[in-house]
Amino acid sequence: MPIIKASDDYHFHPDPTDENDSQDDDIYDTLLDYQQWQEWYQTDLMNMWMGMMGYCDQSYLRSPLMGPMTYHNFCEFVYTFSSRTSSRFAS
Repeated sequence: MPIIKASDDYHFHPDPTDENDSQDDDIYDTLLDYQQWQEWYQTDLMNMWMGMMGYCDQSYLRSPLMGPMTYHNFCEFVYTFSSRTSSRFAS
């Protein structure tokens, strides 16, 4: 995963003297509700889910480890233990 520098980031405005009042445009580290959070991290969540399902299927552990868990249940579980904020490093 590439490292995003502040200078490369369109939404990051560190200059407090900016006349466009751009401090309101900084969208990172804001608290998100579940739906917003899931949309923000949708690529990362799907990658984790598919990786776990692939591993469980290959090792025949899907039933013992995952049980009846669905993708939606998985996202709710991760959201419960997350910071619930947007991150600059999401895919």
